Amino acid sequence: MIVLSALIALVACNKVETEQPTAKEYTYDITITRADDTKAVKADWENGDAVYVFFSNVAAPKYLKFTYDGSAWTRTQYNGATAESFTYPGNGNMTAIYLPYSNDAVVSADGTSFKFDKSYTSYYLKAEKTPYTVSGTVVSGTLSMEAPEGFVQFAMPLSGTTTFFRNNCTYTLSGNNLKPVSFASVSSDGTVNQDETAAVGAPITGYIYGGDINFSGVLSATANGTAADYAFTFVNNNGTAGTYDDVTYLLSGNKTLSYKAAIKFPAISSSAWKVPAPSYVEINGVKWATCNIGANTPGGYGDYFAWGATYPQAKYEESDYRESSISANLTPANDVASQKLGSEWHMPTETDIKSIYDASNWAPADGVTWTWISNTATYGTKGYEVYLTSDPSKKIFLPAAGCWSFRLNDAGSDGDYWSSEYNTYEYAWRLDFNSSNQNKGNGLRKYGQSVRPVHN
Repeated sequence: MIVLSALIALVACNKVETEQPTAKEYTYDITITRADDTKAVKADWENGDAVYVFFSNVAAPKYLKFTYDGSAWTRTQYNGATAESFTYPGNGNMTAIYLPYSNDAVVSADGTSFKFDKSYTSYYLKAEKTPYTVSGTVVSGTLSMEAPEGFVQFAMPLSGTTTFFRNNCTYTLSGNNLKPVSFASVSSDGTVNQDETAAVGAPITGYIYGGDINFSGVLSATANGTAADYAFTFVNNNGTAGTYDDVTYLLSGNKTLSYKAAIKFPAISSSAWKVPAPSYVEINGVKWATCNIGANTPGGYGDYFAWGATYPQAKYEESDYRESSISANLTPANDVASQKLGSEWHMPTETDIKSIYDASNWAPADGVTWTWISNTATYGTKGYEVYLTSDPSKKIFLPAAGCWSFRLNDAGSDGDYWSSEYNTYEYAWRLDFNSSNQNKGNGLRKYGQSVRPVHN
């Protein structure tokens, strides 16, 4: 089950249901507790939750699975079976694991460790090398389930926001202070092992639970307890870097991230999200950003936006277009550059476009050169270098990012960049180009196109 949610401690104590011993079975009087400072992944245990308990001093590695039925914990498996056939030699240590996403996991033992058939990048709880006692056929002990050091949790609303989120998508989160870490195994001596092979900044898989998409990973020590603006990249449907479904936003407001905490993200459409501000280059008096909205490099395609929309979408069809009521040039309220970069930025106006392209002459503006770059070695993508002929250092690169309709079209050959200028209820003005031509034309407002912002 998927179980990341609020910062509410689990119930302080849940008793494992006592069983009547038989000739081959033991009674387990094990208390499961949860410290308040661990900040639970949900409000309470739920029906079907499972805790796996591993014993380290029996003849061969053994484990039990306890399942919560809504009111109590009951032993439901012994080494994957329903009956026991071993004897505890005496008091010893036990290790317990709770994996929020693996209630139906199958455990395998190779003689030296226990491994699960599922591997998830996720928050988990453990009670490592905890003493237990044996009196006759009664095994007793207390399991204090705690979060491993370093984990932090994130949740973003799934529904009621934008079409960027769909239940049939896979979602990932990455950040330059986050590292994917997974539970790996329990050694025969009770040591918990984690898979920490992924690099800092690698994507973390999200899971849908309670109306949110939830993520968890290990926070870098330098970020723990540090107040700052943090940038995160969200990707839907296993997108490739530089394509339509990468959404990089800044968690602004001087947020403090800390171990064992949970951050509730605003909806992706919220103006609380700010794109990391790019640098700009002044050409003929207009300060052009050096990259598209949603991109971190000049050659990155960035995000795609319907005209007047302030959020990217998973698809661009008639039913997804929500800005059809706009009947004038865009204002800051529906200008994605203003909303995501701040009031000092805007989408290019007709006057701005004239600084680099003269639509009346169907040619580059006076004193401006457009050079098609077909070799991807420089920027990683194809597109145009646009620069002052007299000073080539005053240069921007416009990648041929294509246009989204029912799918991404012509990426690598065409570029389509929105202006803020209204045309008709169905069309808006844009700057478009291919390898041999540039043009100020119009585009269907419902389609997803690139935005190259301009600084005021």
